[in-house]
Amino acid sequence: MVEFLAARDLVDNAKTNWDVLPQMQVTISKRQHIRLISDRIPVNNTSGRPVQNNFLFALDWQDGRLNEGW
Repeated sequence: MVEFLAARDLVDNAKTNWDVLPQMQVTISKRQHIRLISDRIPVNNTSGRPVQNNFLFALDWQDGRLNEGW
């Protein structure tokens, strides 16, 4: 999955910063209710905006608790 993000200050003539966030969901349990997702890359206005390493730990409580389903 790919997510496109835009950020802009609410002032006149402000530049819009665009980022792309490619996502790969890796399941780490048999029930696939625990996932890891990552990385945000600037597309424009890249000066002073490095690649950000973001990690999301997603847990779906409906399919089981943290210690179940391994």
